[in-house]
This record gives sequence, structure tokens and C-alpha cells, in this order.
Amino acid sequence: MYTGNGTYVRHFDGSSYLTSSNNLADYRNGFTWEIAYYPTTSINTDTTVMTAGLNWNQYNLESCYGGGYTGFYGNQGAGWVETRQLTPDYVANEWVTVFIVYNATEQRWYEYKNGTVLGNQFTQYIDAGNELLNSNLTIGRSGSGGEYFTGNVSYVRVYDRPLTVGEMDYNYMNTKNHYQALQTLNMSKSLGTLKIPINLRQQVNFTTNITYSTSDGVAKAGIDYAETSGTLTYLPGETTKYINIQVQDDGTIWQTPKPFYISLIPELNDLLVYNNLTINLINQPGILLTFDDENLQAWVDSLNQFDKYNAKATFYVAYTYDWDQPRWALCKQLQNDGMEIGAHTENHYYPPDYVSLYGIQSFIDDEILLNKQDISTNLSDPTIPTTFAYPYGNDISSDIDNAILPYFDTIRKTCNTGSPEAFYNFNDNRVLHGILITDYPMGVDDYRLHTMMDYVRDNGGVLVTFGHNITQDTDYSLRMSYARLNDICEYAQTNNLKFYRASDLVTKQPPVANFTANRTEGYAPLTVQFTDLSENATSVSWDFDNNGVIDSTASNPVYEFINAGIYTVNLTATNVNGTDSKLATINVTERTILPVADFSASITDGYAPLSVTFTDLSQNAITRNWNFGDGTTSTKKNPKHTYSVAGIYTVNLTVSNDNSTASKTAMIIAKKKSSRGKPRSSSINGGGGSGGHLNL
Repeated sequence: MYTGNGTYVRHFDGSSYLTSSNNLADYRNGFTWEIAYYPTTSINTDTTVMTAGLNWNQYNLESCYGGGYTGFYGNQGAGWVETRQLTPDYVANEWVTVFIVYNATEQRWYEYKNGTVLGNQFTQYIDAGNELLNSNLTIGRSGSGGEYFTGNVSYVRVYDRPLTVGEMDYNYMNTKNHYQALQTLNMSKSLGTLKIPINLRQQVNFTTNITYSTSDGVAKAGIDYAETSGTLTYLPGETTKYINIQVQDDGTIWQTPKPFYISLIPELNDLLVYNNLTINLINQPGILLTFDDENLQAWVDSLNQFDKYNAKATFYVAYTYDWDQPRWALCKQLQNDGMEIGAHTENHYYPPDYVSLYGIQSFIDDEILLNKQDISTNLSDPTIPTTFAYPYGNDISSDIDNAILPYFDTIRKTCNTGSPEAFYNFNDNRVLHGILITDYPMGVDDYRLHTMMDYVRDNGGVLVTFGHNITQDTDYSLRMSYARLNDICEYAQTNNLKFYRASDLVTKQPPVANFTANRTEGYAPLTVQFTDLSENATSVSWDFDNNGVIDSTASNPVYEFINAGIYTVNLTATNVNGTDSKLATINVTERTILPVADFSASITDGYAPLSVTFTDLSQNAITRNWNFGDGTTSTKKNPKHTYSVAGIYTVNLTVSNDNSTASKTAMIIAKKKSSRGKPRSSSINGGGGSGGHLNL
């Protein structure tokens, strides 16, 4: 096993050498360390032979010294060990050991697994001790007592350090002779140039090739990459190459970051290459400049400042109800130069207080819509995002937010100067107004402004700002000087920040049509109550029979379907971002109408001949048939019939319509007079419809 005089650790910045016992844990957390040891006694080839924390002497990385070593690249050069873990092929935060050998004669790097040269691609855990044994690399002692590796192997490296997957290890990247397994970079969608350093030793003088290809990883398929594969050729002395991976915007707002991968495959004569390079694809970082108040002429006068840097901005206007045409002409001039005109809240009233006093609908009508209507009327093809809280107040309730959202692409919130909320990240549901950029001390100072612009440049997103009037000079009372505007635009351009307009950042909210009906089927006439459940709608229209004619614009109308039929109800919801419709079917049927048989007789009991008038009282009858019980019938509505012979008769009326038939019967008694003109006593037996029999 190794023995020696203690452990020596050198930080990568070269600032100091630190000593400790055999435990290196104190130096691992939060830092990237380089650990090099010089063997002083003997080497054993058990499995712990190159584990971190053993007792070695410090070995100088720039030159070889002590113990009979003949030089860094001698045939029997020095061996040394470094601890580090590679990712992503190895599990993050686990300590494993891998083995790399540099052959000075061939000037090539090798990795060994069971005596087999693997090249530069790690595929599994490798134990350094076993590798030395299994690959028959002889460990011996030089004449002066120093340890060395025999044969052509002159440089041994072992890595054993925890790294988080995707961690960018700049220190290793900038240090000679270090293998970088994984690197994470940011690349803008609109900026396709990617720098790939290879970290070759300066002493190596031969051409190195790396073949690369892209894979979409978690990026969505269908996104176009220009130059998706190729070969990088590093000439002697070159350490950095660039490739162009141009990602075409597919019209969606991406989350940040959105990674895909470049696989770098070594050619035969490679020294050190990256295993897998992760590229975080981001929307182009940028800045949103917004201004309010009505000094239109000052804005127009400042267009040359914007045009110098191809800068764009959003200008908010208010009090438009009494504007004259010259003012609208200035707005058009701004718009023609690529600026955006948006609606400001009408009276600078603090929204929560206004809503508390007058209600949300009044806030919409009086504070917002008047300006929007004026802008729509006087400007062609207007884009009208608004900041209904801008730039006053942070306590915007969800009720206000939801009420205003259907009318505008809204900037939802303001924040304090320097707050992290000044940064908008794509598709994160936060569209925020951030820092005040009027001249210091009212606005943020130059150092903080530049720092925040640096932040979005390095991390993606947009720095959102607001300002007021632009003037040649400023007295610090909500004014921004031309000098500050020039500084912002110049710094943004120098750092390749895109100038966004407010409508570029807002999440557009199209309407979603939806409704319910208290009934969807029934007999005519059918009365239905409709309830509008649409989202983000500023207006709705109802077409109850889907014939293209609007029947109602009420939110919750009641409609009566008079006639039977199958009706398709169409609700259309509308806002500034579009329309949406929903259909529902109402089934109205005719109620089944049955006939009801009924009649009356003028007399039901009397002496023959008995004359009876029948009156039809039936309902819903189309036809009727009378059977008088004496063998005679009639189809008249109200027939008259005479019973000439005494007897008991059953009268039957049968009525019918298209749906059914019905009947009713009644008894008629016709009696015989006596010879004396008096009635005779009799017994009556009868019934049915065929008359009766009278016993005298």
C-alpha cells in the first residue's frame, strides 16, 4: 500500500497549498480541487491502490522532480493520481474510480478495462487497482528509489470526485491535460455559434479530429437545426473550435432552458475530448423598455437614439379622449418606426382603491376601455397591451387580474427596483414590470442596471423596465436623459441583448366558449335557461338554431323553442385575441295527444217512440262513430236518433285521432205505454249494444 508524509491538496486557482490528514472531505464541498500525490515507498495492486485519501507526497504538475525521475515524458516517467468523478456516465455524488493512461511514445491517451484499450469513452465503473493488475502494467522502483511505471506507460490518472450531472467545471476546462466528461452551455435560439474548447496540451503537435452530431434530447421534434453534424479539426496548437447550430423558432414560447445534446465522438488520434456536451437552448436574452406619460414629441425626438441601436420600446398613453389629430400623428410616427403603442390606465388611480370604491366593471370601463377604444379608432393595426397597475402598486388581486385579462395582453405586476421579479422568464406565467430606469437617484444606478442586464445575458430571460418622459437633460424628477437612454441601448447591443416589446412577452389569452342548459330535451313548447361559462370573453353571442343569425347577446338568456325539432345552439365567445364557439343540441318533441271520448244525451229515459239528441263533447278527436244500440249508426258530430220500440239500449261513441282511439257508452231506456195510457209495471233485463228485452 502507499505510505508517505501526508496529503497535499492544491486548489485550481493556484492560490495556496493546503495540508490535512488522510481525510479530504473538508476540501470537496463547493470547490473543484486538484489532488496529486508522489509515491515514496512501495505500490500494492490491491483494489484500494489508488483511492483518495492515502498518504502521498505532493507532486508538481508542471515538472517532474525528486526520486530519480527523468522527466515528465521519459520512457519511465512518473506516475501520479488525481481524484474526481465523471458524469453523466457515473452516478452523481457517488465516489468511483476510473483509470486513464497517457502513452508518451504514441502521444495518445488510453483508458483500460480488463487489459483492453477502450479509447476515450467511459461506459462503466473502472477500478484503478484492478486495472493496473489486469492490464499487466508493471509497477517498479528506479535505481534512485523512486516509483515508476515500466514499459511505454508514462502518465497515470485516476478520477474520483462527486459532480452534479450537468455541472459546468470551468476550472478543469482551463487546466492542461484534463478530460471533461460533461459540459453545460447556454445558447440563444437566434445565436447559433457555439464554442467548443478541447483542452489539448501545448506540447502536442498533431491534428486532432472530433466528429459531432446533435440529438434532440428533451427538445421537441420538428425544430430545425442547421449543421446538425460534422467534424471539428484541431490543428497543432489550436484549442478551440466553433460550430454553428442555428435553431429556428417554431413560433412557440419555449421554457428556459431547453436542452439538447451534442455527442462528440473521438477519432483515432484524439487526445482529450468531451463525452457529451449539453446545450441549453434559450430564447434570446433581452430587455423590454417601456415608457408612460404623454410627452409624445419628446419620444419622437428620441427616435434617432433608438434607431442608432435598432432598439424598440412600448409607449403607454392615457387621457386620449380629448386628443387632437396632431397627437395621433405623433403616435403613428412612433408606430411606423417599430414602436408599440399601448393603453395606460386612465387616471393613474391605484387599482385596489379604485375597485374598492367603484367596482371592477367601472375600473374596466373608465380606466381602461376608453383609451383602448381611442387607440383602436385612430391607429391602424394597433397592438394594445396594457399595464393596469403600471407603474403603481403591487397589491393587484386575482379578481382585478382576471377581470382585465380578457381585454388586453396584460403586464400583470410591478415590483420594487432591483427585485428578482424584474426578470421575465419565458413561459413562466410571470409578465412583470421591473426596474425604474429614470436617471439616478430616482431610478436604479448604472452599476445595478448593468449587473441586471448581465444577469439576463448569462441566464436567459428579459429584464423588464419602465420609465417616464425622455428629455435632453434631467432634473431627476421622473425623467430619463438621452445620455442614460444611449447607455442602456449601447450596453444592450454590446451584450447581444434583444429589444423586446411588451406584446412579445405576454401570454395571449384567447376566449374559451362554454355554457350549460338547464334542460336539453322536452316537449314543445320548451323553455330553456342558458348559462354562459366562457373564459376570457369580452362578449358572447347566441344562435339558438345555428342558422347564422344572432338571437341574443345576453350572458344568460332564456329561450323558448315553440316547435318540435332538433336544434343546434351555437355560443360564440370573443376577445381581442380571437373567437371560440361551442355547440350543444336541444331536442324538442311533440307531446303525444290522445283522444278523449265524451258525449251527452238530451234524454235517457222515456216512452217510445223516444227521440234523443246526442252532443259530442270529445277532445282531440278527428273522427267519431256512433252506435245507437238498435242497429243504426252515425258519424255526425251531434246526431239525433229516435227509438221507436221500447227497450233498453246502450249507446257507444268511438272517437279517434292519429295517435289512438277512445270510447264512451251510455244507457237509453225506451218504455211502452199501457192501453189505458198509463205505464205498465215491467221488469227490465238488458245491456250491451244490441238493445234489450222488455217483459210486460
